[in-house]
Amino acid sequence: MTATKAELWDQLSKAIKIIDQTFLFGASNSPNYLGLEDAVIQAAEGSHYGSVLQSLAAYRSGINALIDSGINIIQPIIFELARIGYNSTETNLLLAMRDIREGMVAATETIKARDWTFGSVSAGGGNTGNGTVYRLTKDQDNHNLENGSPVGGVVKFKTTTDKNNGETAGNERFRLYGSGQLPVDGLELGTIMGTVNEDVRATRSPDGLLVNGSFDDLNSTLTTDETGWTLSAAASFAKVTEAAGTNVFRNSPGLNTGSSLRFTASANITQFISEEAINIDPSFPVFLIVRYRRESAVTGTLTIRLGSQTETVTLGSVADETWLDATLGTGTATKGWYKNFREDSATKGVRVDIAISSLAVGTLLVDEVILAQPIFFDGRYYLVTAGTADFLRDDSFTFSDTVANTGRNQYILSRTTGVYLPSTTGAPTYADA
Repeated sequence: MTATKAELWDQLSKAIKIIDQTFLFGASNSPNYLGLEDAVIQAAEGSHYGSVLQSLAAYRSGINALIDSGINIIQPIIFELARIGYNSTETNLLLAMRDIREGMVAATETIKARDWTFGSVSAGGGNTGNGTVYRLTKDQDNHNLENGSPVGGVVKFKTTTDKNNGETAGNERFRLYGSGQLPVDGLELGTIMGTVNEDVRATRSPDGLLVNGSFDDLNSTLTTDETGWTLSAAASFAKVTEAAGTNVFRNSPGLNTGSSLRFTASANITQFISEEAINIDPSFPVFLIVRYRRESAVTGTLTIRLGSQTETVTLGSVADETWLDATLGTGTATKGWYKNFREDSATKGVRVDIAISSLAVGTLLVDEVILAQPIFFDGRYYLVTAGTADFLRDDSFTFSDTVANTGRNQYILSRTTGVYLPSTTGAPTYADA
């Protein structure tokens, strides 16, 4: 007799509970195996001591093997659930889980969330560089990215080589890793993820997807058709050229002076990213970062656009004479996913636009526009951006995250398959057993 989708979800949840309860016996219950093992070791005396240690190690290994083999229990249920509940024909576990996920999104179905708390970026107290790290914690359907480390933990960026050690200024190399106690085995999870990325680079405008995002290739006398950009009215802009730090955010590599673009009236600039020029990976988000500076008591609104999506800044509410970032697609936003910003512009491609409206007084500088796809690490997306001051060796950034793992199904599925499903902290469509 064929099982229904609801019955398969019930079977899956009950099978997941077996895996979870095995782990709880091993490491979390009171008492649990790890605690009992330690008590035996602490109390052990006599000639049998070596034999007991060997047996305990084998017993612990057996519990770890039970947890690892749990995937064999749930995998056939997942395949049938994908086929019957979500019209999947996949025989690959990862692809079947993705079909389940897409089907749940379409049907507005959820399971119980793991319940993450994502910390903000924290710059090291001794940092020389004043760039920052942006990250994204939401997927394209506005669900939390929930396939990170089983225990949360601290994600750390640390500069390993700088412009004095062979790297280009603004392209410093970082080591990205979990900071804390490393995992030991399936029972002893430690406090962090064990993955390490040794080749993370700081990003400047020339490293991204835009042409002339630094504005260094503007003509001295501006026209409406500048390298990479279309200006709505040349008379509404001016090119500013000087050493970086005041009216220019940073110089491009090899230049003693750089350029920025001054808005003197309400206007906009546009660049279309044609499909011939780049290939956006739709499985990764895109971050748009625009550096801007109020030169005086500017009024009006700054609007940045990627495709069909926009973000705005009320200029009268920000500080004067300070370089600030307007961003699209970072944090908890969903606008940087291709599914959400794509637009019907077959002849020109995806639009990037920077506009100022209602500019009655003052002028605004724009420089170092970065459009880039971030890297993926422990379930989330990160982009290191260069600032006005370059990073030096041992500059660092950290993110401290915690997870309650209140959703058993989400926790075990993400841990065993690497795929998380749409979730809620409220009442889910499919409850844990």
